[in-house]
Amino acid sequence: MLPKYLQSDDRQPTQTTSTKDGDTDLDMFLNKFAVLTVEEPQEPEQEQRASPGSQKLVKVELVKNDENKATPSYFGHMFFKAFCLFQDLHNIRAFISHTWSEYRDKRIDLMNAALVTDSALQLARDLAQEVVDDWASSTLSPDDNIQDLVFKAACVIRRILPNPSAEIGLPYNKHMADVAEWCYLPTWVILGSSARVLQDNHLPVFKKGYFGIYDPKANRAGMSLGQKFNEDKILLQFLPEFCMIGTFGIRMPSSDSITKGLIEFRKTKKVDPWLCFASQILLDVHHTMRYNTLSVLDDLRMSGLRIQKSLKTT
Repeated sequence: MLPKYLQSDDRQPTQTTSTKDGDTDLDMFLNKFAVLTVEEPQEPEQEQRASPGSQKLVKVELVKNDENKATPSYFGHMFFKAFCLFQDLHNIRAFISHTWSEYRDKRIDLMNAALVTDSALQLARDLAQEVVDDWASSTLSPDDNIQDLVFKAACVIRRILPNPSAEIGLPYNKHMADVAEWCYLPTWVILGSSARVLQDNHLPVFKKGYFGIYDPKANRAGMSLGQKFNEDKILLQFLPEFCMIGTFGIRMPSSDSITKGLIEFRKTKKVDPWLCFASQILLDVHHTMRYNTLSVLDDLRMSGLRIQKSLKTT
């Protein structure tokens, strides 16, 4: 007999190998996350880009605006023209005031001051008429006043209500006094109130001292806004004198632009920017001369005598 360890075994082989394999698979299954590493989540570069399906197609259409076509905007080229006009009038006004200051200081004579003033007024009238004509033909309402609209537009820009400061006697907001003076709103208010009382074949008469008594020796620089406006109302009480010239048909050998404008105002009762400017110039001359206005009459008389003497010698 063969030793037992050399004898063949007819029985089925044991399942040791499969058991070992199963244990290995079990260990791998239990430890399948052990081989993983922790990384920061990061989207692939392809995913960061928007997919073609999610992109929206935007169609841009270029529209060419017609420059010659009128725009209904209140802040268009018409307001730019009005701004340029008032700025030009402001410069002309400063030049005329300087001219009369030189006459007051005896640097120039009355004739030169008068000629310079009248020439400047004629130039200002041409500038104002051009803007008024363009304003009437624009899409804006021709009945709207240029000065009033410019003033209200400035109030909107500054965020100030255009309510009048009645407590100090101003027909406009005291915080907008610089703009009101710049676009001649005070004289527009005074002339507008005068136009409402003008009637055909009637001569208006102001009650003497109705607005107060004019004091030429008063210091205007020390006055408040309400006092300055009241002084202007007092000075414009001589408007009935110009109405008398037109009502009775008084013929004058020569007439200046201010006189012609106020006589025409009695007929048309229309207040335009130039008339407001001319009336303000008339007030500025009085403010510059103050109590020296009597010397103007003396200079006018002397100029007349010199002219008469020169005519006799020739």
